[in-house]
Amino acid sequence: MHHFRIPAVLLRASLGILFIFAHCPLFAQQNTNATATQRQTYELRFLSQKRYSNPHSGITLWCSFRRDDSTTIRIGAFWDGDMVQSGDTLASYKVRFAAPHTGTWTWTTTCTDSTNTRLHGQRGSVNVLPYNGTNPLYERGFMRVAPNKRTLVYGDGSPFFYLGDTAWEITWRSTMDEVKRYISTRKQQGFNAVQIVAMTHIGLWEFGTINRQNQTYFLNRDFFMINPRYFDYLDSIVQMLNDSGMVAVLVPAWANGMTEANHVPAWYPKFLPNDAVLLMAKYTAARYAGNHVVWIVGGDAPYSLPSQQKFWGQFAETIQQMDGKQHLTTVHSKGFSGSYEFFPNPTPWLDFHTYQSSHIIASAAPRAYALQGFVLSPPKPILNAEPIYEDIISNFWSNPSPVEYASAEDVRNASYSSVLSGSLVGCSYGAHGIWQWNSAAFPADNIQPRLNVDSALTLPGARHMAIMKNIMENYVWHRLEPAQSLVRTVQPSSIVMDAAQHSNAILAYFPRGIASATLNASTLTGRKYFRWHNPATGVFTSFRELSSADGMLSATPPTQMQDWLLAVSNDTNQIGRTFITSVRETPSFQIVQNFSVYPNPIGAENICTVDFIGTETGVVEITLTSLMGEVQSTGKFSLPAGARFQHSLNMSVLPPGVYALRVVNAASRTVIGSRMLLRL
Repeated sequence: MHHFRIPAVLLRASLGILFIFAHCPLFAQQNTNATATQRQTYELRFLSQKRYSNPHSGITLWCSFRRDDSTTIRIGAFWDGDMVQSGDTLASYKVRFAAPHTGTWTWTTTCTDSTNTRLHGQRGSVNVLPYNGTNPLYERGFMRVAPNKRTLVYGDGSPFFYLGDTAWEITWRSTMDEVKRYISTRKQQGFNAVQIVAMTHIGLWEFGTINRQNQTYFLNRDFFMINPRYFDYLDSIVQMLNDSGMVAVLVPAWANGMTEANHVPAWYPKFLPNDAVLLMAKYTAARYAGNHVVWIVGGDAPYSLPSQQKFWGQFAETIQQMDGKQHLTTVHSKGFSGSYEFFPNPTPWLDFHTYQSSHIIASAAPRAYALQGFVLSPPKPILNAEPIYEDIISNFWSNPSPVEYASAEDVRNASYSSVLSGSLVGCSYGAHGIWQWNSAAFPADNIQPRLNVDSALTLPGARHMAIMKNIMENYVWHRLEPAQSLVRTVQPSSIVMDAAQHSNAILAYFPRGIASATLNASTLTGRKYFRWHNPATGVFTSFRELSSADGMLSATPPTQMQDWLLAVSNDTNQIGRTFITSVRETPSFQIVQNFSVYPNPIGAENICTVDFIGTETGVVEITLTSLMGEVQSTGKFSLPAGARFQHSLNMSVLPPGVYALRVVNAASRTVIGSRMLLRL
């Protein structure tokens, strides 16, 4: 939930930045020798001598891509402005596509103006080559819903724990230097998604908004004339996020107050007409159809009226039509609500739910809205897309006195409560000063930010969120279910605990101040062990066996001065291991099964073990790559067919941090197994 005020200053520094996709050279209309890389953006451009009074809505151009296995994906084109060629002014339309599979793809265009032969009936082909790098998005493919309908996965089925940052206004308030620092920092901190809004969500001017490159969102103060040059800068942000392994979670049009469907006259004298909002959906979806994105419909609004539900459903369907139904779609709701309150689970375009537990310290909302959504049928994944932001004023809309700012511990409380209560997609994070992009050169006055972007990037909560992500991955979080009933007693009883379980583990979150608690671990079979995780440092204790015959555990946290996570397991050999669910696509060299690395994170012993079974004879090399790109080889090994490979790595010579461990075909340099490691 936000308050909206028009900023006092609009800086219009013309930096002359024109972004060109690093992975998508411009191909002529009749190019028959084109090549592209799997899961990366490939771009086609079509030049039309026939021009339309409104090139956005005058026509619709489609391009259908077909693979030899009969896979067909139809994507919409977008107008990218006019260009002069041989003295003629031509309308430029572009199509962006990322092939999910290798091989030859043929394409055919269809235009609603069939008399325009420059656009209608064009044909060609592109040979898509395999991706051989280490970017998880390009290795594994577009996000999709997991088979269990509780979490998200990469396109190849690998688990994806959503750790999203909120940077709504980066799209127009930032400079390129700021963006580079931001993305580099968030990548190093372990984030894999960033939530942004294409235009703005804090004001509506007749030109929409204006970015730091002096480009307005709308041309000629016409809400039906989107300016392609405004989007050049957004192109660069989305592509930089993808190249850093992060999904761009994109809001094409913010709902609250400024749209006809959700207009609030007291906030905005004018509003965006519904048809103009649908045009924003059409344009943005086509422009980023070839990128790794997730779509957010609406923004911070109620959708209580049937007319609102109908319109935003039409908005979502417009997006999916234009991007070939390749990307996941969700809804951003108002504070203290979930999308499931407005759009029921069977809604076909709604891939997963979000809720906004909003900005109150020690709130029950993170737990309540997760549990409410988790029990709905049929199941659908749930994400807390806006828990309390770090360093924001708690309950700011009520003008509290005294003012209390949210701490990193408040962020942890909301995040662990959300995930353990059923928000198994992952969790979003926000830092006050970043979501509205506050800087010395372009100050923001929404809710009194104390820090600018660069300072807010160093707030400790971001690092603590990455620790949570690593913990959840190591305890196979995607199998968890809420299990608060396992908590039998808490001292003091005024504090509420959250717990979740699956067949091999129980996780219980102890907020600050708990002296002891009793948990029923009898649901785990066999011998049981427990240990403590410090969610602020990532350090954990050794496993201790539970001696109670009835499975009851009386747990006393190491201290009452902070929060703790208790983990109970009946299989300590598995806890701390991490698995890939599928080996990346390789033409002829697939040699590993049951690939795992343990323990992870690596504790004080500084030793981890690489463990897998080889299915073919060959030579493999194990490499470690830091987030700064530094590669270290740990050796090459001959692998007989059918043999189990176990190798211990001494990590003591490496500084603490996150590392990509990879098993590589030594001959072809093909990556055949990979996993992220955390050295504490």
